[in-house]
Amino acid sequence: MRFFLIAALLAACGSSPRSAASPAIPNTQPTLVDPPAGATAVADCPTAVTHVLTMITPGGVPVQAMSELHVKRCTEDVWSDGARSCMATAMSHDQGQSCYDRDLTNEQRKKLGEAMLAAFGDSK
Repeated sequence: MRFFLIAALLAACGSSPRSAASPAIPNTQPTLVDPPAGATAVADCPTAVTHVLTMITPGGVPVQAMSELHVKRCTEDVWSDGARSCMATAMSHDQGQSCYDRDLTNEQRKKLGEAMLAAFGDSK
């Protein structure tokens, strides 16, 4: 008796014949592709500095005099393409700070520090 009950249940749950193929669902998601090397322009000093200072300044509003000083040092000291690209794409305070630490030379960091000290004085 159990065998017939199980067989009847399996027959009732069997698959139905397939109907015509259902239409394909279009993919509405964007395709993510890495850009080819060299396809993007490197950020200029004002763009890179404005972005990175916005990321590392509490409240996200850098002081205009600080921005101008950074742009001047960036331009005069010829900060590398890598440093400017890093600064233009930093997404957090830590990433922005690491651009200064990793991508500027010791001489560039020294000149920036001296310029900031001359402009804003010692905080002691």
